[in-house]
Amino acid sequence: VGELEAIAKDDSDPGVLYLLGSLYRQDPADSSSPVAQDLDRARELLSRAALRGKTLAMAKLSTIELQAGNYFEANTWAQLYCHYVLDRDSKEFAMHGNFAAMILSKAIEKFPEGKMDALESTVGAMIAKFDNQIRNPKVERSDPADPEQFTDPKLGAGVPIRPFHKGRRIESGMAEYVIELGANGKARKVWVLDSWPDPRLSQIMY
Repeated sequence: VGELEAIAKDDSDPGVLYLLGSLYRQDPADSSSPVAQDLDRARELLSRAALRGKTLAMAKLSTIELQAGNYFEANTWAQLYCHYVLDRDSKEFAMHGNFAAMILSKAIEKFPEGKMDALESTVGAMIAKFDNQIRNPKVERSDPADPEQFTDPKLGAGVPIRPFHKGRRIESGMAEYVIELGANGKARKVWVLDSWPDPRLSQIMY
């Protein structure tokens, strides 16, 4: 965490901002997070990551704001997430399309109709201001101890499943893990990084 915090002092590595923001988002009771939950710190880190190309950070921010009852902010991030997921290649859309639809539908559920114009204006202004750096993020980390230590993984193949808990199906969501591989290529240890909207999903997927 100390190494991540040192790198996160600037915006040189969106992946580190996303990872650290995810650790602060989760309650350690539901994850392997080594830090106490701090949603304000999570908001700060995830928003910086989101505006530098980490689209999943937008989805997490929407969830945070929705749970806090901040419907305007929740819809702003949900609209941005859908905008960039729908605009990506078909492989990413195949993996994230249904999830993006779920994030948007949950955010819009309690949104006041009278604020729709203001929402569209805010989202449009953010796209105009940040579009280039979202689409073309630059990683400029200076002198890391190990340049590969926090490298983002490449997008892999989606594995559709139908998770159940006590006989009831869990709604669409995502679970993320940090996996330590042994020399033989097999998983040595697995840490739950994050799962949402239902924290039980991480243990079901484990």
